[in-house]
Amino acid sequence: MTLLAGALISGGAALAASQDGTPPGQGRQMERMQTALGLTEAQVSQITAIETAQRDKMKALHEGFQAQIKALLTAEQAAKFEQLQQRRGRRAG
Repeated sequence: MTLLAGALISGGAALAASQDGTPPGQGRQMERMQTALGLTEAQVSQITAIETAQRDKMKALHEGFQAQIKALLTAEQAAKFEQLQQRRGRRAG
């Protein structure tokens, strides 16, 4: 269970966003892709929209997964699980 909880908590870091809403490093990644592939502004805009939609889907999936896990936990375990997530969120954000 500890390994599973760690995986769930660390998964939140992948969903963390910078203050402008983009995930850490995404701006640099897009710049590299634009340069390497010679993307047009329209392509950059479309790729950004795809990435945003995928990120939103992954966030919803992650939240649903966590809800299913919490449903299996006792009240005490769920409270500890929530504390672990909050601590992890502060370190990631």
